[in-house]
Amino acid sequence: MTADVLLKVLTERREAIRTRWAEEVMASSPRYADRPREEVLAGVDEMMAGLGDAIGKGDYSRLFEFSNRMVSLRSSMGFKLTEIQRVINIGTSILIDEVRSVCGLGSQDECFTALRKLMDVMYWASMHVGDVFEDIRSKEFTAGTLIALGAAQEELDEREIMRRSLELAMGLMRCSHGAISMHHLGGISVRIPQGHRQCEELFTRLSGAVMRDRRTVTLHGKELAKYVHSGPHGKEEPVTCAAGVPIRARGRVIGALLLASVVERELSQHETSFLEAVASQIGLACDDARMMEQVKRREESARKEHDEVMTVMNELGAMVYVSDMVTYELLAANRPIMDAFGKDVIGRRCYEVLQSDQDGPCTFCTNQHLVRDGRPGEPYIWRFQNTRTGRWYQCLDRAIEWPDGRLARLEIALDITELEEANERLERISASLGLYNDLLVHDIANYAGAAKGFVQLLGDPDVPKANKAGMAASAVAQLDRIEVLVDRISKLTRLQTRRPEGMSRHDLPALLDEAIDVVRAGPDGSAVEFVRDYGDGRQEVEMGDFAEDIFVNLIGNAAKYGGGRPVTVKVSASTVGTRPAWRVSVMDQGKGVPPDKKGLIFNRYQRLSTLSQLKGLGLGLTIVKSLTEAYGGEVGVEDLVPGDHTKGSIFWVAFPKAGPPEA
Repeated sequence: MTADVLLKVLTERREAIRTRWAEEVMASSPRYADRPREEVLAGVDEMMAGLGDAIGKGDYSRLFEFSNRMVSLRSSMGFKLTEIQRVINIGTSILIDEVRSVCGLGSQDECFTALRKLMDVMYWASMHVGDVFEDIRSKEFTAGTLIALGAAQEELDEREIMRRSLELAMGLMRCSHGAISMHHLGGISVRIPQGHRQCEELFTRLSGAVMRDRRTVTLHGKELAKYVHSGPHGKEEPVTCAAGVPIRARGRVIGALLLASVVERELSQHETSFLEAVASQIGLACDDARMMEQVKRREESARKEHDEVMTVMNELGAMVYVSDMVTYELLAANRPIMDAFGKDVIGRRCYEVLQSDQDGPCTFCTNQHLVRDGRPGEPYIWRFQNTRTGRWYQCLDRAIEWPDGRLARLEIALDITELEEANERLERISASLGLYNDLLVHDIANYAGAAKGFVQLLGDPDVPKANKAGMAASAVAQLDRIEVLVDRISKLTRLQTRRPEGMSRHDLPALLDEAIDVVRAGPDGSAVEFVRDYGDGRQEVEMGDFAEDIFVNLIGNAAKYGGGRPVTVKVSASTVGTRPAWRVSVMDQGKGVPPDKKGLIFNRYQRLSTLSQLKGLGLGLTIVKSLTEAYGGEVGVEDLVPGDHTKGSIFWVAFPKAGPPEA
């Protein structure tokens, strides 16, 4: 009666049970959720049929046979034992609910007995699943260890793994012939030994059947005739038994392990299970080897592409680097970058390597211009003077996708320092040409016009002879002004068009004395007192041929605009940059230079407000600044009384001290 209750439930409630069982199994784990519903339903049907035989006939063979297949299949897919046993637990729970639903109040004893029977069957089913799983794992471990140890001794390709694994399987199973067929390699890939025609025919047909039916096939005696249509060739011994086992990798059948023997024998269930474990490990090893080979090929291809790209980058004549747009880590850099910033730049932050005094991302970083909606945008072109090298670069930046998927910044920086210097030089020349034009058109024309007027008056008979001497002197004075202007323009032109001439050692006090004598001989300095404050010791500097002109201009301006008061010339120790230097200060007591003019009077070719200023301080101090910088010095102006410019000025220049004289 107990069996009747259970069989009635399995028969009458079959559709509801199988549907609920399949749904709960698929919901029990992600692996089952990934399997086709039809596959799970087919498994439930097999389980229910095995339960029917076990309950109705006491025959567990069908149930255990299905368990063997299910465990073998699921374990090859990476399922855990608990996931497989959960299928039985789910079915037990569902069948208990169904049994209780059909038992009335008057049949509680019958219901209890039926439930005990169900629990016994399910217990043995679960125990059998556990035993099979452990047995398979043990065999897989043994087979896997043998295969892995052989493959680990050296880096083996897929065919070598197949060959060694086949030799291992043939030895363990005491088979005389073997082969491995791989679907992705187009059929029989390895055969031992070669040249047995009957085995070639057998293995070709058997591999097709194994991969088509996705199950193990064993053949004995007359069963071979289905796969072998010809007898042994020549002295070949006839094959008496054979087996074909699916080779699986991650749930897929990718090939077949094929064995045959000329000695009659039968494979036991244990040997068949062991062969299935071996085949599973062969599949995993071959699949891993194939993936590793693909990875190696991709790495080699990526390395070749990288080398080709780096070759191009190195030959571009520009600095090229790639950095992570989030971490700022340098991912790649060409040879010019490494030559300029060091060989160990890769992996360091770009702002730490490529710029100076940066402890965070640069304020001028262009990353914000390179990405649109999270994707690489248009290239961004800009110019920048590098804070570490001081050189100018024309930069082309753009966002790119790095091979690992992250966004990276590619910058190609072309050194345009010489172009920038040439442009600056052209601007200076253009400014000087405008100045020269003003001087030639305006001042020289005025001087020449005035001289011409005086000359014409000298020829006028109506002009008294007593006045003609003064007129002649005035005409000569105008011509002298033209000569001075032309001389100054000539010096400025030479500074613009020529490199600084060779430097020579000069005794600074002697040079200053000569400059004072020149100024004193002129009309502006003849009545001025010059105070010399040179100090003691050797005071030497290295300057070019125009050295005297610097001091003549400074001392002459002080005498001219000092209101006739004494002019002091002082020499003191100072520095130019970090180098020891001698500083010459020329101090006058004139009207001084207003604060807003101090930054203008030394500007190279600065256009002042009137051309009359160019005749005096404008052009003279332009010459001083140009010559001083050409000789590696510095120039400046200060108030004689700090904070009160009306009390006079100090114009100073400083030049590096000359080194010790050569022996």
